[in-house]
Order: sequence, then C-alpha cells, then structure tokens
Amino acid sequence: MTDPRLRRTAWHRRLARRAAARRELFTVLATYPPGAVPCMGGSPVPSSHWTADEPELQAVAARACTGCPLREDCAAFAEVAPVEAGVYGGTSEYDRLPHRLTECYQQDDAPRRASNE
Repeated sequence: MTDPRLRRTAWHRRLARRAAARRELFTVLATYPPGAVPCMGGSPVPSSHWTADEPELQAVAARACTGCPLREDCAAFAEVAPVEAGVYGGTSEYDRLPHRLTECYQQDDAPRRASNE
C-alpha cells in the first residue's frame, strides 16, 4: 500500500509543474503585440471557439493555430500541464484525451506494479 503522504506530495509536484508551465506560456504570450497570436484576436475565429464544448467549433479554432508563432510552446504547455478544456497548440481537448487517459493509467498503476514486484 502506498503511503497517502507520498501521493499528496506527487500531486503537489504536478500542480507546481502545471503552474510553472502556465506562467511560462503567458510570459512568452505577453511579448507578442495584440493580434499577433490567433487566440488573442489575431484570427477571424470567434474567441468563444477556443473554449467551446462542441468538437466542431474547437476544430475550427485548432486550424487557426496553424501559423501561430507560439504553437509549439502552447502545445508543450498542454502536454506538461494537461489542460482538459479548450484549444492549445492546435489540439483540442478531444485530441489530447487519449494521451491524458494513458498518463492517468500509468500514474495510477505504478504503485501497484511496484508493490507486486
């Protein structure tokens, strides 16, 4: 059985990693002039599409990311800090779902595998 304090510590590390990644992304984003980044007014796509629940609207927003200068940084943010909703780096929450599920299973299964060995 895994000590609950260790799980809490791991959770806090993940939370800190997410917060650092978010700060880093928004720091870089702030260096671009208004309208230079599609999700910040640099695209004819309505701002509501970036956080819409409908996959079709998120797909439209994701395509607008194609020429974004921050696309790789934004996608890396979504990878490090698994964002559950919205479009980041040209990927929607539906695109990222398989990766998030795999990551959750690996994290949940790791203590069990260690105790069985």
